[in-house]
Amino acid sequence: MAEASLARLLGYTWVEHSYRGEYQKPADFIATHPVFRMTEFIRNHRLGRRRTYPATRALISYHLRTGRIDRVCRGVFAQPGSVDPWLLGARLTDDAVVAYGGSLSFHGVSPLGYEMEYLTAFPRPKVVWGEVIYRAVRVSRQTLDRLAIETVHRDGLPVRVVRLEHALVDVLSRPDLGCLYDAVDHLRHGHLDLREVLLHARDLARPIVNARLGYTLSFRPGVRWPDVAPFIGQLPSSSSWFDPCRKTGLFIPRWRLRIPADLRQAVETLGWRSEDQRSRLRPFPATPRRPGEDDDG
Repeated sequence: MAEASLARLLGYTWVEHSYRGEYQKPADFIATHPVFRMTEFIRNHRLGRRRTYPATRALISYHLRTGRIDRVCRGVFAQPGSVDPWLLGARLTDDAVVAYGGSLSFHGVSPLGYEMEYLTAFPRPKVVWGEVIYRAVRVSRQTLDRLAIETVHRDGLPVRVVRLEHALVDVLSRPDLGCLYDAVDHLRHGHLDLREVLLHARDLARPIVNARLGYTLSFRPGVRWPDVAPFIGQLPSSSSWFDPCRKTGLFIPRWRLRIPADLRQAVETLGWRSEDQRSRLRPFPATPRRPGEDDDG
């Protein structure tokens, strides 16, 4: 079908159910879709009557010239002005799932930083929109199919986001994709489904995750030693850094971790004494990084 061919040109895989609904006039469609993909617009435009792709493309160009919409990136458009950042991140590709630090900020665990991460099976460049850099983390289609996802509607459109418990463990695995300190703080004190956390860590089967999670949960109220004891047999073979960005701290032999003194005090006592103290530890850059700067994909 024509939509599938267009989607391949834009770097997407056409999903038949990516747009559902009755025909809307183009102006109404734009008004009810703060963010939309070209494939969605084409799908709606052809519900009314048969239209050619050049006619649809000309209509998009007209709305771009008149300022009704702005181009976010190739094949993605948004209404001018402020756009819900999680909605935008979840619609950059038709399989996008907000994850890592993006998921933590969505659930209120972290503040929204300068970067938002989303998972996709397609290679996508970084996108800068407003004050946020949207960073694609490429994973396999099989990984996407196995994700624990919740779908929430924002501004009338669905946003797919990784469940909180999984996002917390994922940030322990990839501290470069979220705020490690906020994840640790929530694992230590916040409300969560402990069973989901433990199951996801078991599925990841990464020794460094076992060490970071086991150490943190061993001080969480209500957690029993049998819950974290299995991690002891699956630790890194040698000493590892709890925070790879801060290679300093005391060595904890049981968990084979070197932990910064302030982080150890926060985990083993009552947490950070103030929000100001914790905010100083957040590894967000002072200014947004632009695509091409420290671009590790």
